[in-house]
Amino acid sequence: MHSKKIILPALALAGLLAVGSFSATTVQAMENERGLPLIQRIADRFGLNESEVEEVFSQYRVEHQLAMQSRFEEHLATQVEDGSLTQEQADAIIQKHEEMQADHEALLSASPEERDAYRDAHRSEMEAWASEQGIDISLVGPMGLGEGKGGPGAGRGDGSGAGRGMGMHGN
Repeated sequence: MHSKKIILPALALAGLLAVGSFSATTVQAMENERGLPLIQRIADRFGLNESEVEEVFSQYRVEHQLAMQSRFEEHLATQVEDGSLTQEQADAIIQKHEEMQADHEALLSASPEERDAYRDAHRSEMEAWASEQGIDISLVGPMGLGEGKGGPGAGRGDGSGAGRGMGMHGN
């Protein structure tokens, strides 16, 4: 039971990292009311070269992802040092996080229907994985599973706080 209390925050952190990287990678696809991508809008507004603005966004995205990954791994290492988490559990969490990031990249160009299908399959996969790890899946809300916190940008739901989805792009 003690290890569940440690694994759950680590999984929650993994979920937040995934959401953070999703937010960072979708900035370039944001459009204003006229249909112009955000990068083009910034370049036009400030008289900059669009490719240079794109490069700044790309550099920021990479730096942000590396910093988040570093903090995540440091947190897990601390938990292992404290004896709250075994190295095997930490490795399993890191591996699952990497799988989630790879899946996330594939979803960037997916249609809303494809993302819905992925979320349904992902839910089943995460429930099975959590069961194998001895984790109560209902406590893993930040990963888009279990009882999430709902609210603006928290995915689909009926307002009960049990919305489902991967974050601000749920339909």
